Order: sequence, then structure tokens, then C-alpha cells
Amino acid sequence: MATLILYSSLSQGVSGRVYFGDPKTLEQQVNPKVATVRAKEVYERIASYRKISEEGVEKGSARYQQLMLKATNTFKVVVQAEANGKYHVVAEEGKVSGYKVYDITQSVIQRLP
Repeated sequence: MATLILYSSLSQGVSGRVYFGDPKTLEQQVNPKVATVRAKEVYERIASYRKISEEGVEKGSARYQQLMLKATNTFKVVVQAEANGKYHVVAEEGKVSGYKVYDITQSVIQRLP
């Protein structure tokens, strides 16, 4: 599965895949709000991603690239829509320490077209 990585940082207790926001700004926040998402679970619900296995699309083919690009764009849009104005950072589940985190996986899935 290809995953969009908007930022990657080891600062402020956030490491690995960060899908929204900039972890470097968390210490500047009075009450930082950090969310996590299980990207694999979201991708498995995205129609263009499901088509890859349903159609037996070969990894690396033009069709595979097309479907993954569409899936990644969908993932990006729904994560940003859920996070914007609510959370300072959204990272992969298990990649945050030292902050109270909110799991937004289900609310992101509910935003899928």
C-alpha cells in the first residue's frame, strides 16, 4: 500500500507517518490536539484501492499507479477534512507519544465518498 506522507518528524513525540499538520508546532500550542488514524483500515474502504485486488491489477502497472494515485488523493482529502480546525497533527496510530491522542479512523472512513 502506498501511503501519502505529508511530513515526517521525530520531534515532539511524533514519529513516522504524519498525514496532517506539522509536529514541530505542537509545543507552541496551548492545548495541542493530536489525532491518530489507521491508514490501512481507511485505504481498505476506498473504492479505487479495492479495485486493485478485485481486478487483479499488477503492482507497478500504469493501471495500478492510476488507482493508487486516486486512492491516495482520496485519503488525503478525507483526513484533511476531518482534521482541519479540530486537530493540530494527525499521525499513524502508534506513532505518537507524550500527547493525549484521539483516534479518528472511523470518522475519516465516514467521510469517504
